[in-house]
Order: sequence, then structure tokens, then C-alpha cells
Amino acid sequence: MGTTAPPASTALPTTTTKPRSARGLIQKKIGEIAGFGGTGSIDSSQVKFTLDAIQVDAKCSAKYASRSENGHLVVLSWTIQTSADMEPAMGGMFNPHSFAVVGQDGLTEANVATAATYSCLKDSEQLPVGDLAAGSKYVGKLVLDTRSTSGVITFRPTGLDTSGGWEWPF
Repeated sequence: MGTTAPPASTALPTTTTKPRSARGLIQKKIGEIAGFGGTGSIDSSQVKFTLDAIQVDAKCSAKYASRSENGHLVVLSWTIQTSADMEPAMGGMFNPHSFAVVGQDGLTEANVATAATYSCLKDSEQLPVGDLAAGSKYVGKLVLDTRSTSGVITFRPTGLDTSGGWEWPF
């Protein structure tokens, strides 16, 4: 008796090789799925996510938006799917404090969370600030405040054993 594959619309690609950067992070492209929690494969991940777009010097939509403190606001658009059995602590990983920006000059900015990152977008556009719920799907944006207009965005969730984290060029 064979197994039945999920319908094509819900099947998720898995990666047999995971290229790593010199920083030890898994290199990803825009729209490429990643995940954590579970047994190590994308299919078993308790949290699956894609970085759908990166917009440099995005225009803020909130009425009382703060100006960039570091020079440039970079908006990251996300799709996040949580499994029904997701551990509650995994839901709070998507916040500006889990990110850094490596500029073209190789310098890493670890402090990309400023007042502007929280005040730039209307609440309806942002990812939830608190924990994500199990068995849910989210689409939203997160803002970083950086001196760089290009380089690499790194994501290293605090307190999560992800063998380093992920990174995307921009």
C-alpha cells in the first residue's frame, strides 16, 4: 500500500542541501520557504515562513510614523504558517530584535530595532507583535532601521536552536 502525496497546492518543497554563508546561516532567496521546530525537514516544521519581498526606503503608512534613526527603513513582507502542534514559545520570534543587516562594506548592524520600526506601518499591515497562534496563517510586514541600502538581512531567532538562522541578500 503506497502513501498519498498532499495535493499540489499544499505541497511544500524540501531542500536536500542547505547552502550556508560564512556566518553559518542558511542562505535563502526571496519567496523560498524556510521553517523551524519539528524533526528537521521543512514538511515537519512547526513554523514555516517565506520572506516575500524586501523594500528599501519604503514609505510609512502610519499617521504618527517616526523618521529613520539609522538612515533607511527596510520593510520585510512575510507569510508565516504555524502548525496545530506548534510550541507556544516559537510564535514570538518574528520581531526586529531577531534581525541584523550586513552592509556591502561587511559591517554588521545588530541594532536595527528603533522607534521607527514599530511606528512606520499601520497596525493592519504589521505582523502581530506578540506570540503567533498555533494552526494559523499570517501575512504581514516587519520594518528594520538600517544605514544600508543593500547587503544581507540575517534572521537569528533568540532562544531557538536553528543551527544559526537564515539570511537573504537585498
